[in-house]
Order: sequence, then C-alpha cells, then structure tokens
Amino acid sequence: MNKNTKKLFNVALASAMATGAVVAAAPSATEAATVTFKDLDAKNTHYNTIMNLVERGVVKGYEDKTFKPGQSLNRMHAALILATILDLDTKNVTDPKFKDVPKSHPYYGAIAALANKGYIKGFPDGTYGTTQTLTRGQMAKILTNAFELQAETTTTLPFKDVAKSEYKGNIAALFANGVTVGTTPTTYSPGAAVTRGQFATFVVRGEVAAPEKVVSVKDGELTTNKGTYAIEGDLTKVFNASNAAALKGAKVDFKFADQTAAVASLNAVAATVSTKKIVGLASLSLVAANATFDAAGYSIGELTVGGNNVEVKNVVAEKLSIAASATVKLTGVQAKEVVVAATTKLTLDATSKITKLTLPKGQDIKDVITNYDQVKDAITEVVAVDESGNETPVDPGTPPVGGGGGVTPSFDTTVDNVINSILTTYEADADFPSYVDLEFVPSTNTINLKVKDGEVALSKVRQDLDDANDNAPSFNEVINESNIVDLATVYSALTNVVVDGVTHTKAELIDDNFVPNKTAIINLVQEFVDAHQGTATNLGGLVDQTTTITVNFTGQASIPYTFTVID
Repeated sequence: MNKNTKKLFNVALASAMATGAVVAAAPSATEAATVTFKDLDAKNTHYNTIMNLVERGVVKGYEDKTFKPGQSLNRMHAALILATILDLDTKNVTDPKFKDVPKSHPYYGAIAALANKGYIKGFPDGTYGTTQTLTRGQMAKILTNAFELQAETTTTLPFKDVAKSEYKGNIAALFANGVTVGTTPTTYSPGAAVTRGQFATFVVRGEVAAPEKVVSVKDGELTTNKGTYAIEGDLTKVFNASNAAALKGAKVDFKFADQTAAVASLNAVAATVSTKKIVGLASLSLVAANATFDAAGYSIGELTVGGNNVEVKNVVAEKLSIAASATVKLTGVQAKEVVVAATTKLTLDATSKITKLTLPKGQDIKDVITNYDQVKDAITEVVAVDESGNETPVDPGTPPVGGGGGVTPSFDTTVDNVINSILTTYEADADFPSYVDLEFVPSTNTINLKVKDGEVALSKVRQDLDDANDNAPSFNEVINESNIVDLATVYSALTNVVVDGVTHTKAELIDDNFVPNKTAIINLVQEFVDAHQGTATNLGGLVDQTTTITVNFTGQASIPYTFTVID
C-alpha cells in the first residue's frame, strides 16, 4: 500500500467511525490476498485491523505462517508498533537511560523515540520492562498520550472496574473516542494483558480518533496525518506557502461536504474511497513558534495559539485562545472572545477588535496586554474567570482582587531587574563569546540567545562558555546599590528555578551575599544545549530551540520565562 493509499485508507476509516462503526474496513481483496495466516481469517474480531497493519508493513506474523492474535503483547513490541504507526524518527534520539534498554537493544530506537516524546515512561526501578506484558490500563495511558485523546469531564463510563484505577482518565478518553468498548459491557479489565489482535484494533481506532494535524502545505494541496486535500477558493487564504511554517503540526477540525474527487493524488482507490471536500474550519490550533499566521480575513470558529513569539494577522474568530507563557501579537484581528492565561503576553495593533476578553481571576489586564493603555478602546468587555468557570466583570481601571494567581507588577519588575543584572554580568565580560548576544525582553518575559555565527561548533561553545565563566568580572563591578536591594527582595522570596524539568535550589544559584553562582548559570546553558541539540553539531542547529524557565517563590506567584535561541 503506497503512501497516498495509506492516507486515503485512513480517510475511509474516519468515515466509518463517523457513521458509528467501531471496526475498521478491510483492505482491498487484492492487497489482503498477498498475506495469509494459518490462525487468522475474516471471522476473527480483529481481522480487519490486523490486515490493515500488515499491509502497511507495521506488523507481521511468525515464520510458521501464524499471527497469534490471542497471544499477549509485551511492552517492547508495543513500542515498536506504535513508533512505526506514528512515523517517529528512531535514529536521532536521546537515550532515556532505561536499565533494560541499552543502545544495542533491537528496539532501542523505538522505545527512545516514544520516551523522548513523553508517550511512555519506565518503572520506578529505572527499567522500561521490555519483556513484561502490556496491560490494558498501561495501553490506555500510552495511546491517549500518543494520539492526544481526551474525554469531556461529563463522560460517564459503563465500566465498574475502573473507579480506583490510576488509568481511569485514560480509559475514559479511549471510551469517549470509540477506541474501546470494554471486555464486557460493564468491565474494562485494566489489569488484564493486551493481546496482539486487540492492540492492532486499539491502535487503528486510536489513529482514526486522533486529531487531524497539518504535515505540509504546498502546490494547492494540504497534507495531514489523515489525508491529502485539494485547496481551493477562500481556503487558500489560510492554507498557502506563506503560512506553511506557522501551520506545521497545527491541529485542524474541518467542516466537510461529501464529494467524489476532493482528495488530491487519488491513484487506484479513487473509485472506491468516499472522499470529502473541506468547506470551512471549525477550529485551528497553532503550535509552531517564531512564526506569522495571516488568514487574510478568513473566518475560523475557534483559533488557539500555543506557540511562542507568534504574530496572528487578519483573522475573524468566534473564540481566540492564547496558551500560557506565549508571547503573541495580534494584527487586524476581529474576535468575539479572547481567552488568555496568567502568563500570556499579548500585544494588539490599533485595527484589532475584541468583544470580550477573559482573564484568570486575580490577573491585571496590564500584565497581559503589554500596550493596554494604547488599545483599551478596542476591548468592549473584560471578565475574570475562576477555576470553577464562574465569570466576574472586571473594571480595567482597578487592580486585580482575589485568586492569588497574579504577579504584582512591582515584584515582577524587581525580578526583571535581577535577571537583567545577572545577564549584564556576562555581557560585560570581554571573553564572552563574540558570536552570540544575550537579549532580555522584560515585557514578554523572554531571554533570547542571538546567534551571530551559526557555523561555530557546539564543542567550541562549551569551551568558550567555560572560559568566560573563569574570567568573568566580579559581580560587584557591574552591579549598583539599587540592584543589591532588588537582589535582597528576590532572594528572600526565591525557592527554586526549574529548567527543562530539572529543579535547581536557591542555594545552587545564588549565595547568602546575593552573588550569583556563575558556574551554575553556565551549567544551565550547557544543560539546555545537551537537551535540545539533537543531531546538531554547530550553533546554528540550535536556532528555534526553546524552553521555559520557571522561577518559584514563597508568597508570590511563579514567573515563567521563555529562553529561545534565535538568529
């Protein structure tokens, strides 16, 4: 089955799911005839999905011409199947350091790729459990992670044996998306083993239920993980080469109209596959960072911006949601409602209009909208929402009350001053690498490492940073009395700093005399390089890599800062 056929086959599967089917359609007679198993025929419940995966080269049987659909599946084989289904890069991976998965293990690449994505985890003893049987509960968690499946909070489960299971939420997601119907109408059996046949059905259903994501946009075609579509009419305002970078990996929920020739590059199955034509966008979720998305006036039901340093232009939206810690600029945007998080940094231009702005309770609007005083007339209504979803009208002219979630501007500014002083210490060092600049943007809580020469080897970067640290000027040479006051204020409240999931205590970063530990700060940069370099060997290979540095305090809200390598 070639690449386009695979995508079209998934479109057919999606159509079957939409009409209530819970078993995938079988491959064509010609394809199915190429592979047969002694212990598998069309009477088997999982025949269709097994043959789907066999014909796609995802799974295969044993040398004795059997498939063993009822045999329990172990965790390493499950990893191989899932990594293949997801088309993950199993070569360029970071070692997850499972004790039982050395780099020489035949499934090291698949297991590492899934672990790198956060889809799987090991056991407390540091092993992955390669030969252990995969349970139905474990499978539920893996599939909900890998296929991004969710359940509504109101989802009611018919299963009586999952109330105390740690996988209850994952099982609910599988049930809500039609991935599972349980072992019986009232049981799921979370501790039972998953068989080879069951796993085939679960992954095919999960694949169909997964959100549709953009793979590429070019030459009037939109390719997603579900199919390749012809783009025509007003849709070209959104799906075009100029927006390709911003749309990479975006989740899309299309409005369809049935037709017979909307999928591009239809090959031999065109006559038998029911295709669909995109007539609109119910929702679009952008995940790419450092990009510009221009909708040229196109109307989208719900738009979500999850990437950092994104400009959204000329969109008409019913609802626009901005993710936490994202810095976003809106230009020419018309939105009935804009929903922001406490750590969102938003800038509007004079032509944008927001009917309703929804803030977290306790958040000051001026902490969210960086140029609020200049654009306040573009916002008709402001409300604060608490954790229960209750809304309260907000007078933008008054300070926030309640909720405890907002960072007071004075403390926020004090922390900014401290960070700026620390960065200035290194900028003042004559031995600091000349091929990079440190750039701190307090208004957006962004720290940029600007690359001047991307050809510099990462090994040289590490050595030069070490040299800069050894020869750095005394902190007292670049700090003034007001900075000392700021340091004292921040030091008394500081508890720890979390970088790439690693917690660094106050004692590691700054001593009782308020002097930053320069070695620790250099180590943070090196840890970032180690975590994000992938296969890169030079500095240019780190461009666009980003992470969140969360600074935690006692008596104050945490402050997230975004660290990004830019060119």
